[in-house]
Amino acid sequence: MAAIEAALHKAIERVTGLRLKSNQVTQSQTALLQLALQRNEDTEQTLAWLESEPLVLERFAAQFTIPETHFHRIVPQMKALRERILPSLETLRASRRSWRFWSAGCSSGEEVYTLIILALEHLKNPWQLEVLGTDLNPLILERAKAAVYNEWSFRDTPQSWRDQWFLQQADTWQLVEQVREMARFEVLNLIAEPWAVKGEFDLILCRNVTIYFSNRSAQLVYERLASHLSLGGFMVLGPSDPPPTRQTLERAKLQPIFEDGAIIWQRVTEAQLSSQLARVPWLEESQPPVKNPSLEIPRVKNPSLEIPRVKNPTLEIPARPPNKESRSAFATMELPPYQPPPDNDAPPVVRSQNSQTLEGMNFLEANNPQAALEVLRRAAYLEPNDPVTQFALARACLMLGDKKRAQTALRQARRLISALPDDDMLSLETTVRDLHRAITALANQLR
Repeated sequence: MAAIEAALHKAIERVTGLRLKSNQVTQSQTALLQLALQRNEDTEQTLAWLESEPLVLERFAAQFTIPETHFHRIVPQMKALRERILPSLETLRASRRSWRFWSAGCSSGEEVYTLIILALEHLKNPWQLEVLGTDLNPLILERAKAAVYNEWSFRDTPQSWRDQWFLQQADTWQLVEQVREMARFEVLNLIAEPWAVKGEFDLILCRNVTIYFSNRSAQLVYERLASHLSLGGFMVLGPSDPPPTRQTLERAKLQPIFEDGAIIWQRVTEAQLSSQLARVPWLEESQPPVKNPSLEIPRVKNPSLEIPRVKNPTLEIPARPPNKESRSAFATMELPPYQPPPDNDAPPVVRSQNSQTLEGMNFLEANNPQAALEVLRRAAYLEPNDPVTQFALARACLMLGDKKRAQTALRQARRLISALPDDDMLSLETTVRDLHRAITALANQLR
């Protein structure tokens, strides 16, 4: 079976560029077994069929992508878009009065609509605007087209956006038609050839997509994306994506532009390129690959409170028993309001999740509670005052049927945040309000 799994992972990487992480291995094993049962054959035969059907393999691999996004995501890059990119593109395209943007790996569409809203806010007079969103997963694109979002999609988003551009429907928000009609969505495999995407774009975002690719595949994708950039156009990458190498920048004619907290890439002439590359020492070919510094979180004064540069898994609460129909995050659930009791003796709360907590939450999302429990116990010992760790520990215990320990951890998580304001941030992407709701939902399962 190990040989079959290894062959499956190689086939997925060859066809889609995706390199499965450790927490996705169990998912791929289960998915292959389920598909083999559906086809009434053994896993080796099913693997052979997948390898002979690249489009089917694409769809099979799409279920392992992580649809994690939200509006106005990565604040330094949003600032660069407002203050540098859009003003530059307005000047550049003043004669034709039109823009074409592309969000590659757009997931459920928040990034596409963010670009449209930013453009509408920036332009004083009507321009023609087309924004393309592409993703490997066709199911997630259906959600993007519907443009109905819950509270979790609005973290880091100005309240004025919701007031102006969305219509509230109970616990969800529907994007207004004016914005929806400017977007177009297509299924696209960034590794496949040829691309169905045609023409040039003034702005391409491909953020936190190539983090799942090998460095070689990432460089090829950057070159192909840049070939669709108009002269003077910009490309924006994600904070954890492999950075373009010097060779890639020379081939793609991309120069770095250093903004406050972000690096963006602009397509220029070869003459403009040479002087800029000298400013990028980490792009030397002899240097090992490093993380893209397009979002380096500013260091805080107290190192013990430093936020790790790892994406925070969502606080999803899996339905029990698990089924294919329930995959929504806790923010989509109808939960009763929770009023925390005052607790003046609460200890200082740790607001930075360590890497072990994040690893444990990844194991939970992969439906591996035993592995999660081992990691989270260690994390809770190291950071006993981290409420997110205590909540994740409660989830692991509940999934393993240990309700008593789950209740203990849940009480600890609730106590730690009982006196904190609802809008206080517990991590990069989790507020006190978010955790209150998650705790209430999990407590309901313990009754």
